[in-house]
Amino acid sequence: MVRIRVKNSKVIGLPVSQVYQYLADFSLHGEWDNDAKEYLGTPGVVKLGSTFQKLEVCDTVTVGTWGTATINTTKTIVRTVTEAEIDKRLEYRIMGENGLMHRVEFFDLEQVTPEPDRQDSTLLGVATRVTKGTDLVYPSLRKNYRWLVLLVPVVWPFVLMNLVWMPSIAFGLFMDHGGKLGRIKKKLEGREKDGLARRARAETGD
Repeated sequence: MVRIRVKNSKVIGLPVSQVYQYLADFSLHGEWDNDAKEYLGTPGVVKLGSTFQKLEVCDTVTVGTWGTATINTTKTIVRTVTEAEIDKRLEYRIMGENGLMHRVEFFDLEQVTPEPDRQDSTLLGVATRVTKGTDLVYPSLRKNYRWLVLLVPVVWPFVLMNLVWMPSIAFGLFMDHGGKLGRIKKKLEGREKDGLARRARAETGD
């Protein structure tokens, strides 16, 4: 088995429990996952074994006699929760369409001490480091297949192409994780700021 792990982290100025509750509600993933059109499943915090269907928007480009046409289609991706350790880790598995390659996505949460010079970035005096990661898992090649790769030159270009393709996929995932973590941070901290502002107005009678 060949496993490629890509992960990225960001600190969110909220308690671990609050961040976990948000991430573990798959019905809210559409707020930060730009690829998602809709999530189908039971709302609320997921648990081990829970499944959720994600409807993902796909752009199909067709080149014909009259030019190029873009058709928006959707595909259904089933996510199965394989680990749900409250306030620490959330992991779910996504099977590939061909049944061979699959993907494991996870969130690791850790409470951290806010930096003294960044107290203004936390809302409740605590902070959480959120790590979003992806494991790309490919079936391992058998020994016979490895010898076949060496003995048949026609497959060499495909091997070289994969050597270039896999790092580019990893870099793309790293940037994608950073973008999603940024949207999660903005959504959670913005929601908390609005709540604090409403409570302050209620206390002052404004």
